[in-house]
Amino acid sequence: MTLPEPPARIVAQTTVGAALWDLGVKPVAVFGPYRTADGKPDFQAGNLDLDQVEWLGDYGELDQEKLAALNADIYVDFTWGAGLLWYLDEELEAQVKRIVPTIGISFENRSIIESIGRLEDLAVSVGADLNAPQLVEDRATFAAAEQELVSAIERLALLLRSRPRHR
Repeated sequence: MTLPEPPARIVAQTTVGAALWDLGVKPVAVFGPYRTADGKPDFQAGNLDLDQVEWLGDYGELDQEKLAALNADIYVDFTWGAGLLWYLDEELEAQVKRIVPTIGISFENRSIIESIGRLEDLAVSVGADLNAPQLVEDRATFAAAEQELVSAIERLALLLRSRPRHR
């Protein structure tokens, strides 16, 4: 899909919106898990500032009037199976597509690193600066944690190979 200019008013499924938020892209609204029953942010909302982001409802309950009133440039979600948007059933997906263009990001058959890269590509395409100091710091922290995990797995594998087998 090609748009005449980079989208500025983005609506996203909550998890995608949280990832974009961390990459410096601030969605105007999210659809999906938002707050828990006690009013705390749902874990899928990540670092989203829920006071700055409109909520359009949860699965099966998207407020289409609010969506239309937002004049969003794009709706972003994950995809699954035959390219269907993950958090919209087929009927609702068709209705949303009549209101706003949609983008689906597939993570199928990709590593977590490749999946993060796809979200970064999307963020850059809508104006994010991956060289922003906070993002550079976050990426370094992630790389260090990744290396720590790899080292722990290697140590565990070595330990398991060195143990005598009991029959």
